Amino acid sequence: MDFFGPTRRRMCGGLAVAALVAVVMVTATAGTALACSCVERDLADYADDISVAFAGSQVERTVHSQFEDNGVALVFSVDQVYKGEVGPLIEVRTHAQGSACGIDMDGRGMVGVVAGEWRGDLNVNLCGSVVSLGALEDVFGEGHPPDESIRLAESSSDDFPSTNLVLLVAGGGIVLLVGAAAWRRRS
Repeated sequence: MDFFGPTRRRMCGGLAVAALVAVVMVTATAGTALACSCVERDLADYADDISVAFAGSQVERTVHSQFEDNGVALVFSVDQVYKGEVGPLIEVRTHAQGSACGIDMDGRGMVGVVAGEWRGDLNVNLCGSVVSLGALEDVFGEGHPPDESIRLAESSSDDFPSTNLVLLVAGGGIVLLVGAAAWRRRS
């Protein structure tokens, strides 16, 4: 008895294609995590990992669906700089949802912000990016006015395709290859 006869091979091939399609669909439509969990840390403990630290007010919030992870660009008007080279306006990235540790400081007035660099952009989140003005001075010393010669740079992440798009195209290619191989075997 040939367990792996032509009928069973076709059935297994069909199941493999269906499984691949299911994996691609689940991966391509996966959403953001539903919970943000932070460990409380002292600013001094992670000060070396910070690229910029400043006091400012959020003046703009723009949602960009094509950004891979940090789908929101926040623009701050900077009052004082404590670390890094910062102009009068600075853009930082964050997740769109608070459940994914994204922030929105609109209406909060002057806040202390620390941002780290990730994938060429300055990034902030709920876990330690918004700090008290007193903590900024305690850790970094007295601030100074922003450098007027530094202009707000254009976003670098706009040109990169979404991870979901890449996964969808790659998954589609795999499904086509498996389907072509199965069709070729039948011929």
